[in-house]
Amino acid sequence: MTRLLAILTLAVLGVTLSGCNVVGAAFFVVHGPEKVKKEFDLPKERATVVFVDDLNSVLPRRALRQTLADQVQGELLGKKVLVDVVDARSALNAAVRERPDEPMRIVDVGRAVQAEVVIYVSVDAFTLSEDGQSFAPAAALRVMVTDAVSDKRVWPADPAGRELLVRMPLSPSDIPRSQSALVEAENKLAQYAGSAVAQLFYTIQKARSARAGN
Repeated sequence: MTRLLAILTLAVLGVTLSGCNVVGAAFFVVHGPEKVKKEFDLPKERATVVFVDDLNSVLPRRALRQTLADQVQGELLGKKVLVDVVDARSALNAAVRERPDEPMRIVDVGRAVQAEVVIYVSVDAFTLSEDGQSFAPAAALRVMVTDAVSDKRVWPADPAGRELLVRMPLSPSDIPRSQSALVEAENKLAQYAGSAVAQLFYTIQKARSARAGN
């Protein structure tokens, strides 16, 4: 491996004057594709639940809370970031029982479903068109991790949470042309936003990241 690195280094030095493209290719070979690094290490074996909140009712359908949460927990289990996940549906069901004048605290939602850790996701904006004309799916989220046992926020340091702006990439075929296609577009945005949340907790190639630049 050391010899290979030495050979590649000499090759880069030898072609520096011939153009940056060759240097960039050699850098890619040595270092691999650019990555978006995780921001927090979740406690892998502690019982964890994903709770998606929609305080301002920005989601067009309540089911999208579950869609987003399913994507988060599915990726974290699939990537083996977590091994003990409480179904997000139970957290949503617990929150339904809260009183309008006395909303449940995040830790109380976790405790209600026997979770030790809560990944809290607040959906602050969710739209398929920011200007009302063009098709440009985007969502604004805030994410925080709370320890339901000690009643403490463990990440991030900012009490408002980690702000995340998600813009879903498009192709011409993605533009919805019927009501059913519109519903499917909403589902895809919720799933894409869920991926962006999950990727806060594991490293991924930038080309595949839903949160590149965030």
